[in-house]
Order: sequence, then structure tokens, then C-alpha cells
Amino acid sequence: MNTEEETASVTLMILAEDLEPIEISSQFQLEPSQAWRHGEEKQRAVGTYYDWGGWKLISENKDLAHEDQISEWVHKPEGKEKRFESLDDRRRKNLWIGIR
Repeated sequence: MNTEEETASVTLMILAEDLEPIEISSQFQLEPSQAWRHGEEKQRAVGTYYDWGGWKLISENKDLAHEDQISEWVHKPEGKEKRFESLDDRRRKNLWIGIR
């Protein structure tokens, strides 16, 4: 378990100018923690708009140590490798690991 001084968060993020979040959800059979389309207004910055579409899936178990969260993520995409590889080069695919 994390101490009060440490918070861990692991996130899978897919970005593309023309990204349609519903297509990513359907392709991976996962619901995102956050998703947006190009041109949508940013929720945390009213009056500003996204220059690209995005799909984020944030680890659900933030109380786990970051090592355990990463281990949890190793199994999440099992069986979906081909789907992930099929995303074309216009889409940036990142697994973000943030520790505070």
C-alpha cells in the first residue's frame, strides 16, 4: 500500500487528431476513464478546446504500490495485442506511469 507521501497512477493513453473514443472502446472492449474528441471543450479549462482526440484508461487501484499497479497492467491487454498493434501510426500510444 502507498504511504501518504506517495500516490501512484498508471494510465494507458491513445491520442490522435481524428480519434473517435467510441471506436477505441469498441476495439479494446474497455471503457475509458476519460475520453474526448478533437474540438471538444476542455472540462478543466473552460473556453479552451482539444487539438486532438484522446482516450485514457487510468488504473483503478491507486492504493496499490506502483509496482503492483504496473503488474496489474501487464495482464490487462492480454489477448488484445493485435488490436493495439493495428492502431495506425497516426495514433500515439503511451503507457504513462506517474508517481507523486
